[in-house]
Amino acid sequence: MIGQLNSLVIRNASDNGGSEVLSSSLTADDSIVLYAAGYDADGNYLGDQTVDWSLSDNLGVLSELNG
Repeated sequence: MIGQLNSLVIRNASDNGGSEVLSSSLTADDSIVLYAAGYDADGNYLGDQTVDWSLSDNLGVLSELNG
């Protein structure tokens, strides 16, 4: 049985594909497409989640605000 959303993994492809993105370096003219893959407490994939992304300070650190 699939449970409730417990965790997010940032990935570089949709539908549980690609790789987990732990860090990335970009220049001002670069872009990157990321996906927030949701998982329940047992690690079952629940689908790509809708999240709000933000940058903090001048460091350009990307984080998810909510899902």
